[in-house]
Amino acid sequence: MPTVKSFTQQIPTQAAPTASRRPYPIAQLETPLQRAVPSAESYGAGFGNTLGQTGEGWYGEQQEIVDAMRVLQADNQLTAATMTSLPD
Repeated sequence: MPTVKSFTQQIPTQAAPTASRRPYPIAQLETPLQRAVPSAESYGAGFGNTLGQTGEGWYGEQQEIVDAMRVLQADNQLTAATMTSLPD
């Protein structure tokens, strides 16, 4: 029968060595806090203008799409009229 060697290992009870990291600056912690004075913009003034400009932009994009569709429809109608007027 084979025999297995055994040994006793002593486990030290002292604290494990600590890993140290180089300190690196954290911008959020080093930047001094700036107290902003409440202004009209911070309470939402100007939001209506921004919303209006966004709405006008979207409306303009939709108008361009509709115009392109109308041009394609007119082209299709012209092609259909030309095809029916050609003699066989």
